[in-house]
Parts: sequence; structure tokens; C-alpha cells
Amino acid sequence: MGRGDNRPRRATLSIAAPQLLFGVRCAVVRLAWLLLVVALLAVSSSGRADPPDARTTLFTAARKLMSAKNYKDACPLLEKALELGTGVGIQFNLAECYENTDRLASAWRLYTRVATQTAAAGESKREKLARARADDLEPRVSKLRVVLVKPVAGVVVTRNGEVVASGDIGRYVALDAGEYVIAAAAPRHASFKMTLSVSNGRGNFDVEIPALVAEPIA
Repeated sequence: MGRGDNRPRRATLSIAAPQLLFGVRCAVVRLAWLLLVVALLAVSSSGRADPPDARTTLFTAARKLMSAKNYKDACPLLEKALELGTGVGIQFNLAECYENTDRLASAWRLYTRVATQTAAAGESKREKLARARADDLEPRVSKLRVVLVKPVAGVVVTRNGEVVASGDIGRYVALDAGEYVIAAAAPRHASFKMTLSVSNGRGNFDVEIPALVAEPIA
């Protein structure tokens, strides 16, 4: 009777063992993915140089999205990969991604940068390709020039809240399509503000900031 009682137990264990092994394998796979995500987030928040495999993971995922014409979701992955390292391949693919999401000025700048870098490295084929892409885009890139009619001491010009460098005042700067708020302010002067809509393929835009009116001294 004792032996008869033991047999069902052995049969039950032989069936449960593969199921247990399968469950362990699934848990290991889930843990591996979790560790990868945690590592990427930790590296992102720490500000330290990221490991090459993190860039590779982001780049590979972005390329798959681009192959499926999903440029909208691919761009952020390439932007993150670029933060981790300025590889020419990442820059070129991000430029292509920007081009296909109508961020033509950003694409043009990156293609131009890649052409410059590959020329310095003696990579003529990659330079020609990047240069051709940049040259093809340039006629469709809109540019904005901000001019101060009468500069005053301490004047600060901003575009969408970001300070415009003094070297960019009075010269054309390539901009992506969109709405831009141009403002100027100076101590003890009335401020200036206007909104401008920039479209691709519309050529050059000019904004003249009139002389800021001095406020009366109390």
C-alpha cells in the first residue's frame, strides 16, 4: 500500500517540474528587461557617460521605427541616443527623422554638421551624401532675421523665451516651422513683443524691433 501511495506523488512532481522551469525562465526574462530599463533610466538621470550598449539599444529601436515609417516615435529615441554620444550615424539618422517630421531647419543643421565631421575624418562618401541632403533641403528651410532699429543699453532679445545670442541679431537664422514669440526688454524701457508664424519653404522672414520707449523717471 505504501508503494502504491508513492507513485502518484512521483507522477505529479514530474509534470510540475517543467512548469516550474518555464516559470523561472519567464521570470528571468522579465527581470532582464526590467534591469535594462532601470539601467537606462538611472544613466539618464545621473548625467554620467552612458555605456555604448545603451546607445545601441536606443539606436536599434529607432531604426526599426523608421523602417516602419514611424518617425514621430523614432526621433525622441535618437535624441536620447545623441545625448549619450555624438556618433555620426546617430546624427545622420536623426537628421533624416527630422526631415520626415517637417523639422527642416533642424535636419539641415544636422546634415551640415555630419558633412563637416566626415570631411574632417576623410570619409568622402559619407560627406557627399550628407552634403547632398543638406543642399537639397536648404531651399525649403525658412530663416528669420531680427533687427534692432535702435539698440539700447541692456537690451535682451528672446525667441520663445530663449535669449537670442548677440551674434544672431541682424543675421538670418534657420528655424523649424511653427509659432514664435519675439520679445525685447531693457531696463527702464517699455518692452516689445510680437508673434510670428514661420512656414517651411517661405524663404526669409524679417522682424524689426522698434526703438524701445524709455519709461519716465518717477
